[in-house]
Amino acid sequence: SITAQSPNKNMDIAANNLKIGVESNASGDFMDINETINLNNIKVNSRDYGPISYKVILKHLHIPSLIALQKDMDAAKALACSNPAASAEGIKTALTKNGATLLAKIPEIVVESVKAKFPEGEASLTGKVSIPTFVASDLNAEQGYMGLMQKISAEGKLIVPEAVAKYFASLSSPRSAAD
Repeated sequence: SITAQSPNKNMDIAANNLKIGVESNASGDFMDINETINLNNIKVNSRDYGPISYKVILKHLHIPSLIALQKDMDAAKALACSNPAASAEGIKTALTKNGATLLAKIPEIVVESVKAKFPEGEASLTGKVSIPTFVASDLNAEQGYMGLMQKISAEGKLIVPEAVAKYFASLSSPRSAAD
């Protein structure tokens, strides 16, 4: 059970029975990572939500590329306090070099399921994303990233009850002084 209260006392949050799971399966130079999150109940102020579940699979990840990317990212982040410009450049270089190698192996993100029960009804999401025709030059910032965006292959299904959509839309709309 997790309980938090914001300093301005406008929001109280309590979560119960949170379970997080990560499982990886490797075959040769590639691996899949299965991530799951299950939350029995979350209470925000006086509203109860839940259960909430999440299962996402990162498929066909090239292990040597991941290791090189992590190593270079860690080195760049270590410079963040002493030399922010060098840190930013190191992150850019790591993503361009090792990220390109990783993406060239055509990994895929699969959202197997995201489900959340709201007082107004249940919402769900499924889908998948990949870049099946990626080439390293797609990350050339001089050309811009619009070419890369056009290569993304994505499909998904989102189900949101109308009452849930209206509730969240009301949260982002300007409130009158009387509220």
